[in-house]
Order: sequence, then structure tokens, then C-alpha cells
Amino acid sequence: MSALRGGFTSANGLQVSLGVERLVAINGEVVSRTSFQLADIGRLDPDQARETSAALSAVKLIQNGSDNIYSAVFANDTLGGTVIQNSLNGQRIESSTIINSTVNSIGLLKTMNFSANVSDAIARTAGP
Repeated sequence: MSALRGGFTSANGLQVSLGVERLVAINGEVVSRTSFQLADIGRLDPDQARETSAALSAVKLIQNGSDNIYSAVFANDTLGGTVIQNSLNGQRIESSTIINSTVNSIGLLKTMNFSANVSDAIARTAGP
């Protein structure tokens, strides 16, 4: 799963991975899936920056049934997202945005363990 996400590593070794997935299902069937990953911000090349910008600003149009009308004029005022139009009765429409993030905080845990060990050593040295 982490291979599907992008991310970055901070100077102290903290690793952060991020991925975003948008799903739309009608009557239990997935009709739209859009996903993108945020790559290492420090090494983002121009192509990756354009792809990320396009993914964030894209408007996805999903129409279920007939006689749905959508004006592209609204797309200029929309910062990304999904437009779902439905003209049928009794439809179960589900839309979800899933944000996956993983943080590897091993450096923080090592620091906390070191601090605890030092505190224990000082307490034992001081005696009861």
C-alpha cells in the first residue's frame, strides 16, 4: 500500500506518506474512481507538479439517468470535486473521499526511549 502513496521524509527521519482516492458508487457499483498521490515535496519535478495540480482541480461529472444538464460555466468556479446528477428514482448514490496517511515515527520513539532511560538512570542513582 505504501508504494501507492507518495510522501516525504523530514530532516529528522520522520516519513510521511499521503494518498487521496475519490469513489462514487451507484446502487453498489463503482462508477468513478480517481486517485492521486502527493510525492516527495522536496523533489517534486514540473511534470509531477502539473499532475498533482490537475488532479486537485479536476471536476468529475457523473450523470445517472437521462435529461441531466450540466453547464461547463460552473466548472470554472469549482476547485476540484465531483458533480453527481441523477434523474432516476430509488437510486442509492454513495460518494467518498479516502485520505490515506502513514507516519513512521521511529525517530520520535527512539528519542522518547532514550529520555526514559536517562530519567530511570538518574532516579536509580539518586536512590530512595
